[in-house]
Amino acid sequence: MKRIELTYKSEPEAPRPLFRVWSEDDNKYFAYPYYMYNGMIEDKMVWDGCTIERATGMTDTNGVEIYEGDIVDIVEFDYWSRREVGLVTYRSEFAAFHVELSGGSSVKLFNRAPIVLGNIHENPELVEVGE
Repeated sequence: MKRIELTYKSEPEAPRPLFRVWSEDDNKYFAYPYYMYNGMIEDKMVWDGCTIERATGMTDTNGVEIYEGDIVDIVEFDYWSRREVGLVTYRSEFAAFHVELSGGSSVKLFNRAPIVLGNIHENPELVEVGE
């Protein structure tokens, strides 16, 4: 008979926050570990001088959690494969996270080998969306 060894973690792993909160008063992020905000998720949520940004449920190629408001470097496929920088947003008309690129175009975040470079609050100079 084959022996099976079971290992247990001594402490449960903390859940990843599904939201993060940018405080305009403090100019920094806070983790927001709640699953819903007042029972619903809106396109852009603002709460007492704070902007609430959703986690996409994806990580970049370095294992960094991706949130809306992040600035990412992605692979854009057209005739050639090339890298572009854009802003992660949630598009309710598609029910999906997109990357807004320069020139006003956008692509779905899924399957783009993203790398998080920063975010729109702390590093706005990294992206020129819609220009």
